[in-house]
Order: sequence, then structure tokens, then C-alpha cells
Amino acid sequence: MEILKEVLEWIVALFLKSDEKADEKDQKVSQENLQVEVKYMISMKEILMGRMTEAELTQEQAANVKILFERINKLRTAYGKPIKVNDGVRRPQDTPKFGSATSWHLRGGAIDLDDDDAGTLWKWIWANRFKLKEWGLWCEHPCWTHSKNGTWIHLQIMPPKSGKRFFVPSSQPNPNPSFWDGKYEAELDGFESAA
Repeated sequence: MEILKEVLEWIVALFLKSDEKADEKDQKVSQENLQVEVKYMISMKEILMGRMTEAELTQEQAANVKILFERINKLRTAYGKPIKVNDGVRRPQDTPKFGSATSWHLRGGAIDLDDDDAGTLWKWIWANRFKLKEWGLWCEHPCWTHSKNGTWIHLQIMPPKSGKRFFVPSSQPNPNPSFWDGKYEAELDGFESAA
């Protein structure tokens, strides 16, 4: 609950004018905008997927979930539309048969966002790829997340071993090579994460 309070304070600071001279009309519009943003914000409940409560998280999961919550809502705010969460924090028994036993989902640091077959969310992420670095998010290569297994965007708060901003999650052959050629600017890579 403390995490939610901190994030709501962050959103209030972001959307309400700090200028005390703002007139009542501006304040009302700002408050209405805030209500819309909160309505479409990715919630802690969505990240936890109903699998556990905040109180049941390990210390590592709780710390990572807080970071994920802040970073993913920066993306969601910039996107400007609701985004459905397909997967968030996992317990070992929640790992899908094609999922990794070392996934950041298990550590509270990854989220899968719904995308359509046309890759609408992916196209937006690609157009805003330099923001991912600013926000401290790494993205699984979309050829592995836009295939016969479904369509989603996997984002995580820590870099993979390769340090690649857009990383290949598996040694398996590319399941959808026509979706994206995998080329992007090397300056996006690195092991640093946002504060």
C-alpha cells in the first residue's frame, strides 16, 4: 500500500500545477486529467496478477515491483492509452511451459503487455525506443513475442546478460523472422539502469 501511495503522490506532482497562482478552472481541469490518468494507470493489482498480495512478496520482489511499477507507468503515461497486462509477478508454479525458470517475472522485475497481431504497441515502442533507455526498461525481441504463441511485449527493469536493449530470449530459432530484422542503434545497449 505504501508503494501505491508513493506512486499516486508522484502522479499528483506530475499532473497538478505547482504554481499556486493557478486559477480554480486550471486546477479543476488538472484534477480531471489526473483522474483519467489514474483510471488508465497500470495498477499494482494488475502487476501481481491476483497471485499474491504485496505483503506476500519477498524483499527482492517488493523492491523490484516498486521499480517496475514506476517505470512501466512512465511508459503507459507516454503511450496515452490503456494497456492490458498479460503477465506480471510469477511464482515458480506460474511459469508457462515455454517460459524461463530464471525469468525476471519470478523476481518481480518483468511485465508482459498485450499487443495485437499488427504490433501496434511494438510499433509505438520502436518509435520511442530511446525512451526505453531513459526509463530503464529492456525489451524482449518482438519476433519471440509476436508468433503462434500469442502477441505481447515483454519488458524488464534489468538488462539481460547480453546488455542488449532488445534481446533474444532463447537459443531457439527465430519463430517470426519477418516481423522485425533486429537492427537498432548500439547506443541503446548497456547495463546501466535508470535511477
